[in-house]
Amino acid sequence: MIPLILICDTKNEIDDQMAIIYALASPEIDLLGVISTQNNRRDGANSVQIYHQEAQKILKLTRSNIKTFRGANQPLDVNAPERSLGVDFMIKALSGSRSKITIACTGPATDIVNLCLLEPKIAPKATFIWLGGSFNQQETNYLGDKVAAKMLPRLGVKLLIIPVYSTGWAMLTHLGRFWQNCRKINAPIADYLESLIAWNWQRSKVNYWFWRLFNYWALSDLAAVAAAKEIGITQRTASKTTTIVNKVDGHKIRDDFFKCLNIDTIR
Repeated sequence: MIPLILICDTKNEIDDQMAIIYALASPEIDLLGVISTQNNRRDGANSVQIYHQEAQKILKLTRSNIKTFRGANQPLDVNAPERSLGVDFMIKALSGSRSKITIACTGPATDIVNLCLLEPKIAPKATFIWLGGSFNQQETNYLGDKVAAKMLPRLGVKLLIIPVYSTGWAMLTHLGRFWQNCRKINAPIADYLESLIAWNWQRSKVNYWFWRLFNYWALSDLAAVAAAKEIGITQRTASKTTTIVNKVDGHKIRDDFFKCLNIDTIR
């Protein structure tokens, strides 16, 4: 099994919740914990608490005993890296593991960089995945901590970056058909997924009129979990320590998501 730690800004949108569920349902993955990171630019100074409560709700509804931890409260300060409960959990997990642990981040890269700055000797025991960035860098995870995003590729650790331009269109999902699949889940999480989709529609009335008009949403964060499993990554460019994903197969990733939930998919 693949030991995995997820770092999420859960409820920034709706795909972090899907990523947690995907990791929990994947038989190949041993989910060690979920860390809630900051995205104060998007959800204010209390963002970590908002995301932490949402992650706890997902884990409770899935009847999981996986623990969740609060990560950084603020964007990166390179002169004073923040030692959060989330960073402490990663340090403990890496220190006690005989094999590499994959740490996948679907929010700002704050906690990855804090870990690497605070414990540079322990950080190489991890393989890092960051879903963020785009051609013009006008993307939520990048903007949530520009300093961390720029520093991340310079840390010298094994890193896979999945820019949003690699996943956005490929992971564009018709939420009506997605919900038809979710309704087949015989578990409390199914009702909550329905409420999340309704919440996303309501929230996107003004800010994301295009997606609301066509009833689509890019469930990009699923690609971070798929990458940990080596599923759906079709093109990549590799350097010494950093690999950039150039293309993903959205159909394959969504199909695997529903396969893990034992549900037949609707195209």
